[in-house]
Amino acid sequence: MIISNTDRHIIEQTLRQLAPLTFDAVVVAEDMRCYKPATTAFRRALEHAGARPEEILHASTCSAAPAGARTARRINRRRGWRP
Repeated sequence: MIISNTDRHIIEQTLRQLAPLTFDAVVVAEDMRCYKPATTAFRRALEHAGARPEEILHASTCSAAPAGARTARRINRRRGWRP
């Protein structure tokens, strides 16, 4: 599952670049009408996926965006970062 703090047209371009990878769900902030670091974004994504917080891992490619990571930690301590 991807939860992205972006709009639908931007993530569609990213998904084309990631092909042939597929994801069970792609949830973007535009669809949820809320943007990270609001916990609402993470909670709605969990609901959408039918997942519990302990089943997810927050991964980020940007260590300079700690707000999303702090929010993810409030929901679940597991997270990763890719330099």
